[in-house]
Order: sequence, then C-alpha cells, then structure tokens
Amino acid sequence: IDPGGRIERQLALTAERLDEIPGVSCVAPRGALYCFPRLDRELFGIDSDEELVLDLLRSERILVTHGTGFNWPEPDHFRIVCLPDAEVLDRAVGAIGGYLGRRAEAQRIPAPATSSLRVRSNTNA
Repeated sequence: IDPGGRIERQLALTAERLDEIPGVSCVAPRGALYCFPRLDRELFGIDSDEELVLDLLRSERILVTHGTGFNWPEPDHFRIVCLPDAEVLDRAVGAIGGYLGRRAEAQRIPAPATSSLRVRSNTNA
C-alpha cells in the first residue's frame, strides 16, 4: 500500500466513518485491505452476526462478512473490504450507519403495555 495513495485514503476514510457511528468502534487497519469494526451488541440487539449481515444485505444491498466467519469468538464484528472507490465506500458506510441507527432505535421502543383493566360496556340504552 503506497503511503498517501488511493487505498490508504480509502482505508482511513472507511475506518473514520465507521468510528463516527454511535455504537461502532473501528481502528484503521495496518496492512490489511479491510476494516473489522466492533459493534455494541446490546445497543443493536445482536444475537447473530450472520443474521445481522444478511439483514443489512436485504435492507441496504450492502455485502459485508460476519466476524464469526473469520473465527472471531463473539457476534460483534463484521468485515468490510475497502477496495471500492472512496465515494462508494462513503455511501456504503453512510447506509450502514442509517441501518444501525434504525436498529438501535427499534431496540429502544418499548413493547406496548397490556392493561389488566376491563372496559365496561354501557348496556343502558
């Protein structure tokens, strides 16, 4: 990787943009052509990273690889290759951020409470 070259800039851009997403932490790779960000499992409600990446693919048409596919022990990472043009990566990371934001918001919405009170009907007509 040429210092200051296209790929180095793409790696830095991707890592920086991923790290800006609340609940995501990403360190710029050194020598690799991909980023491997960590996700807050509780914030995003992640039980399976494989299901997460499939849902991301269906929802946003963005293909990343689940971290457990690379023998990572917890379902809290994914791998994104940084070879596409910077503009493509920028849009993709923006879409990933939007997807994760919606997922986090869905985790915060409480389930509707059920009432144990019964409504009496007025039978006096």
